[in-house]
Amino acid sequence: VFDYGIAAGVPYLITEFIAGQPLSLVMRAKPEMDPEFTIELANQMLDGLTAIHRLGIVHRDIKPENLLVNDGPPLSLKIADFGIAKGQGGSAGSGPQTAAGLMLGTPAFMAPEQVLGDPLKPATDLYAVGLILYTMILGHHPFQGDEAFDVVRRQVHEAPVIPNELYRGVRDFLAKSLAKRTTDRFESA
Repeated sequence: VFDYGIAAGVPYLITEFIAGQPLSLVMRAKPEMDPEFTIELANQMLDGLTAIHRLGIVHRDIKPENLLVNDGPPLSLKIADFGIAKGQGGSAGSGPQTAAGLMLGTPAFMAPEQVLGDPLKPATDLYAVGLILYTMILGHHPFQGDEAFDVVRRQVHEAPVIPNELYRGVRDFLAKSLAKRTTDRFESA
């Protein structure tokens, strides 16, 4: 945010203009992601998360629609939509809500602790990163379901299937990113 104010009684924010498109559109256009492209976007996503986590903020809604990609040159990724972000350690249900008792986030990209209303940590956002990278690499979400409830239930209770054909480092990264307990995930971006 560069500036803010009120004009004619209406609050406003002035933010950076980002030429590009959401990662979700890039993923639809390129179902099979180039490894170099994927690695560069992953590095930029993790750099951005490092910066916000250092400020004590958990984004809580990391998903392809909230990652803006400008394919350059140079290629760049920006994390957007901090509308439900909150300080580290807060429970998922203790922040802004749209209705009493309703947790905020996107079910397909919510970490188990976010679903369960447990305290949030940087690992909460890193779980979403694991889901995004899994989808970019394999072309589909690791937890399929007909309804949001099915996806959320699987995220809380089932381990993702990570194909053995993937390079070992990629398999290990995805498995650690998608661990059910925050203590089993990476501590920082």
